[in-house]
Amino acid sequence: MSSRFALVPALVLALALALTCLLAPPAGASGELLKRGSRGPLVVQLQQRLGIPADGVFGPQTGRAVRRFQARKRLTVDGVVGPQTARALGLELGAVQVRGRTAGGAGSARVPAALAR
Repeated sequence: MSSRFALVPALVLALALALTCLLAPPAGASGELLKRGSRGPLVVQLQQRLGIPADGVFGPQTGRAVRRFQARKRLTVDGVVGPQTARALGLELGAVQVRGRTAGGAGSARVPAALAR
């Protein structure tokens, strides 16, 4: 009987981790910023829009490119992609662009960021 309950703590921990991953907003979710340390498909889009190599990690090179872009567009130069910088770049912080085949054929579709994980 005790061997049956030995797995309970591990199952509770696994469930807690799974819920944390599902409920935690991804980088760029509505109301969030893209900044140093952000990762994911929205960072890839940002890097593509800035014309720099896209690895999905917001590091020093991405920060410099964001600051250059902000200065050119006369935005607040802080190296952080908030609503104004995202709008100027044509990025939607709450969604990621998924390229490839959709039900209607080749093209792209907007997918909520939480579903694109």
